[in-house]
Amino acid sequence: MKINHRHYTLMIFALASIAFSILAYVFIYKRAIKQAEYYVSATREVESEKNRDKYEEDIMKIFELSKEDRVKVETFIAREDRIVDFIEKVEEIGAISKTTLMLSSISKEEGKIKAKVNVTGSWGGVMSALMLMENMGLQASLSNASLNSLGNTSSTSWDLSLDIEAPTIKQNEKFI
Repeated sequence: MKINHRHYTLMIFALASIAFSILAYVFIYKRAIKQAEYYVSATREVESEKNRDKYEEDIMKIFELSKEDRVKVETFIAREDRIVDFIEKVEEIGAISKTTLMLSSISKEEGKIKAKVNVTGSWGGVMSALMLMENMGLQASLSNASLNSLGNTSSTSWDLSLDIEAPTIKQNEKFI
């Protein structure tokens, strides 16, 4: 059988078809990979957005559940516009415990109020005053406590000296 010029044409056409098929396959393959990567990325983004929405819902639930507690927190902190109330509350402890209570060197710093407290009275009265200061309903911290006995053994009087420090918030600040 002789090779005809038509055979060359068919052979070239077959080789061109194979080359075109290979190029089309590579193009479609790369396009499919790119589409799969885009799909995975979009799926991750949707999942991330769902997680953010769930987190936001959880935060809002916590916010709603903590409303009462946030109101209580404000009662533990002295307000700057009501520092006199704090001082009166501390001085009232002296009357309740039947001791002589004196506040001295009251100072207000950024976010807190400090005072030096001296309590004089019987052992029970001084201990009662100390207990009342520890539990007065404010987030107060007591430090530098010093307890001394005054007088003779028949009528012993006690002197308690300590520093009290309580946090403050500004009038317009709130714990939402």
